[in-house]
Amino acid sequence: LTSLGTFLILLMPEFNDAGICFVLDKIGTGGMICAVFVGLIVSKVFYFADGRSLFKEDTVMPDIIVNTFDSMLPVFVCVLIGVICYNVKFDIYEILRMVFNPLTGIAQTIPGVVLIAFAECFLYSFGFTWILFPIQWTIWMDGIAANAAAVAAGAAPTNICLMETYNGMFNIGGVGATLTLVLLMCFSKSKRLKTIGRVCAVPAILNINEPVVFGAPIAYNPILMIPFWMNSIIISLVASISYTVGLVKIPSAVDQLWYFPTIIQGFINSGIGGAVLCSVLTLISLVIWYPFFKVYESDVVAQEQSIQKRKA
Repeated sequence: LTSLGTFLILLMPEFNDAGICFVLDKIGTGGMICAVFVGLIVSKVFYFADGRSLFKEDTVMPDIIVNTFDSMLPVFVCVLIGVICYNVKFDIYEILRMVFNPLTGIAQTIPGVVLIAFAECFLYSFGFTWILFPIQWTIWMDGIAANAAAVAAGAAPTNICLMETYNGMFNIGGVGATLTLVLLMCFSKSKRLKTIGRVCAVPAILNINEPVVFGAPIAYNPILMIPFWMNSIIISLVASISYTVGLVKIPSAVDQLWYFPTIIQGFINSGIGGAVLCSVLTLISLVIWYPFFKVYESDVVAQEQSIQKRKA
């Protein structure tokens, strides 16, 4: 409750005739990093206060009074920090967001595209979903608008950091290209993995991969996190080079149907070349996932056999 209260104060709400007004993006996924930061600070304050008291050991005050005041102290300190930051306009949300702003300067280069894809995947593997979306959205919308304007003027589109490329080409089954992992799980020797794979199959086809990221799990799983990251780097790199050298047409029209199968999106955005590229990227993701999946599968099968023997 202290973390929540401090977090809401640090979101810099405005007070007017309508009441207390928050910027919705700060409350949503855009504020997740700020929320985690505040939670860490508050927990440190409580940890420091634990075992310390405002009263001496031989105080005559009743325990209920001592415990009440001691527990109120870290709450007061945290809220006071929040109030001070609010009054001096120290906007932690904007400061943390500025950390990622350098990405916007190199976004439309091949290294920038790969870096953003990896950063999104890396954060996701630790459970932080959609954190970069506010930054990505700005880059994507500016990029597709510039591409459309270039085509209208008779020039060729050049921007490759777009929603149409990330969600329509790189994220095959979701961030980290998890569709082929789900397909491998569907035919796994492990009962648990097979069940998870079959449950996640339809969402994966529609590029929804939270069930497999947190169900397999990929998040906080060293064996599956590595290929998860590798997919984000290699697939975005191969696709970016293909766009840059002209093997595939760069999208120039808005297509935000991210829940369509990627091969369909590839065809809509870039014609036959887009569908072929998406197929090649899918095979690449399969090659990346396969050896790591087999290692993880053997571990899970061994665990299941051990549990079965104990039950027997």
